[in-house]
Amino acid sequence: MLIILKTLLIFLLANFGNGIIAIKLLKIKCKSFALISLLGILSMAFLQTVLAFFFPLNFYVEIAFLIAGVVGLVLFLKEKDFTHFEFKKNINFWFYFFIVLIIFVGSFSPYLYDNYSYYVPTITLLKQVGFVKGISNLDLLLGQTSFWHIYLAGFSNLSDGFFKD
Repeated sequence: MLIILKTLLIFLLANFGNGIIAIKLLKIKCKSFALISLLGILSMAFLQTVLAFFFPLNFYVEIAFLIAGVVGLVLFLKEKDFTHFEFKKNINFWFYFFIVLIIFVGSFSPYLYDNYSYYVPTITLLKQVGFVKGISNLDLLLGQTSFWHIYLAGFSNLSDGFFKD
């Protein structure tokens, strides 16, 4: 449970901070915490995809994105524009029920076949060498790489180094 909490804090810091930087660069006027975080996920996944062609997505890439997230958070706090945190005032019982349910279900280990057939080898390969040209010719399962795999490979050292095995 502590690993999930640590992962959640790391991802919130990185996503929101990099989302703030992306909003500043693209000159988008957005006030929603969720949209800023989504923009951070999309911008980091795009940059990690480009970087994976030239470098492995190792610890140094992860630290660079975390530092960029901290810089974005400092930019946000420097402006003191706390209108991004406009939450609903009347959150009822069902909101908390589903939050607890999602955290509970997310703490289980994934299915063995799904996790070890392509997920862990793909992320390990991205972590060690980046994209490999023609890897699908050797093993078709390793060619199944999505933006989500690349995003998770970019943060796999600090979040969950054991991949819940």
